[in-house]
Amino acid sequence: MSKESDIERPLVILHVEDNANDADLIENTLIGGGLQVEITRVDSRESFLAGLDRRPLDLILCDYRLPQFHGLTALELAREHRPEVPFIFVSGTLGDDLAAGTLQKGAVDYLLKDRLARLVPAVRRALKEAKIKSLASDLHPTDVDAPPTGGNPDQGKGA
Repeated sequence: MSKESDIERPLVILHVEDNANDADLIENTLIGGGLQVEITRVDSRESFLAGLDRRPLDLILCDYRLPQFHGLTALELAREHRPEVPFIFVSGTLGDDLAAGTLQKGAVDYLLKDRLARLVPAVRRALKEAKIKSLASDLHPTDVDAPPTGGNPDQGKGA
């Protein structure tokens, strides 16, 4: 089988961030880690919703605290409108309790901006998990999260 179909296109990322310097740092970290990225940066609820609707997305990166918009609100909107898209918080400050709460609400990871060495591995893991979940959903569209039912009833019967 040819690997031509596996040629990577740029990752389409919606980045919720109000600080241009932080946005540049995150983009440079992703590129420096070998990822091809196409990033749309937004900093308000309206621009975030437009970004969700504009085109397919591979990933959402989000600051936790913004002057005009809150990260948890972005997470809720993303889970409502685009639940298949992995959501990672990248924030300057996020205590353990807040971070755990974001994971319980549907974020796949959280990182501190002063520890961006974890960003590329976290992105790769989130994308891999989303792909696995999508493949599982394609195989079993109605019961992706259901526990196994005990196997194939036809297994072991003669052909």
